[in-house]
Amino acid sequence: MNINLKKQFSLLNRTLIYLMIFFTTTVSSVELSTDGVGDLLFMPYYTVRDVQDRDGLPAGKYQAFLDITNTSKHTVAFRVNFREAQHGRSCGQLDVILSGQDVWTAAIQETANGVRLFSVDSSCTSPQMTVATR
Repeated sequence: MNINLKKQFSLLNRTLIYLMIFFTTTVSSVELSTDGVGDLLFMPYYTVRDVQDRDGLPAGKYQAFLDITNTSKHTVAFRVNFREAQHGRSCGQLDVILSGQDVWTAAIQETANGVRLFSVDSSCTSPQMTVATR
């Protein structure tokens, strides 16, 4: 009995390739919501740099504002991470707990002591935001 192993191996390879193509599904780690509600907020850039007018003179400072809404009726906890732009190192994080239908608001501003996160919101945070940081 003369068996052509090369033909059988080639047939097996083609069959496996066709099966992989036929049964392969697309997998995505992040999907955009059609209604604007989701589980991830990715804000790629914030700045508190100086604003200049048309003549190049100082006209104030940029501020970045955050408002995060819990659209469910359940209590949720989330973490806000801040990373530096140049190397991606962590420069701050904050855990926030929101009750159902609650909103947390904050602003990133430059002060004499550097960049600070301010909030007058009374939501539960860890580390706790004191009057000095509000």
